[in-house]
Amino acid sequence: MRIYYTLLLILSALLSLVAVPTIAYIMIPQDGGNLTYLSLMISYPISLSLIAWALKKSGKIRLKDIYGKIDYNLIAIIFIATIILSSVFSFAEGNIFFSERDGLEVLASAIISFAFIPLQCFTEEFIFRILFQKAMLKDSFKSSIPSKAIALVLSSAIFASLHLFNSEALLFNSTFSSFSYYFLSGAFLFVLTYIEKGYNAAFSYHTANNLFISVFLSREGSNTIPSSSIFVTKSNFNANFAFLSLVSAIVITCAIVLAYTKARREQIDEKEQKEENS
Repeated sequence: MRIYYTLLLILSALLSLVAVPTIAYIMIPQDGGNLTYLSLMISYPISLSLIAWALKKSGKIRLKDIYGKIDYNLIAIIFIATIILSSVFSFAEGNIFFSERDGLEVLASAIISFAFIPLQCFTEEFIFRILFQKAMLKDSFKSSIPSKAIALVLSSAIFASLHLFNSEALLFNSTFSSFSYYFLSGAFLFVLTYIEKGYNAAFSYHTANNLFISVFLSREGSNTIPSSSIFVTKSNFNANFAFLSLVSAIVITCAIVLAYTKARREQIDEKEQKEENS
């Protein structure tokens, strides 16, 4: 019954994630710019509030009880590493120009991004990673490999399917390629939680990636996040290059998290050893 109710919560959360932006988009007048952007972004805190309310009513569970301990150091490290890596691959691709948008419009867009994108990413991580793990695994980090594999595949497949509606997905040369890219992205974020035994790294990477696209550099003709970035790249989209950048991010981010968690465990062991000897 626990799995049934949690899966029901996941379906409700997914419905909220689709329905709330649609309603906000219809109700708020559209201008194709920041008003459109705001109407989409404001839906995420609304969706998250609905999920939090449902959790509290169903079992008096708070979001922070499910999410766990916040590690600000790890969040900062992954955030900076992601921004640097995204910058390296973006400049390697070339054809970067200043946006032709008005400076005040770019500033307003950046404010919206910094205010709402962390909430957007937390909402998606909560639904696709945390809830799936809580629903399908007896213990998020100690369950059997087959259970983990099923949860990972199901979560990543739904995550990828919903992202196929993005304008970025249409840049790939086939639906299979775009699905594979987003499936790999979802699986990567899912695996990060096991390496860390927490959700800080996945949230930080997701947030940094989306903020980089919305605030710093976007691709011309791609407006899934309808923001006004500072720079625009006009280079032709290369699917192989996109996969290469994603794989590089996976390797580097996982290496950072492994090194960080190892160092953290050593510090804890050293502290416990000193307490025993004192």
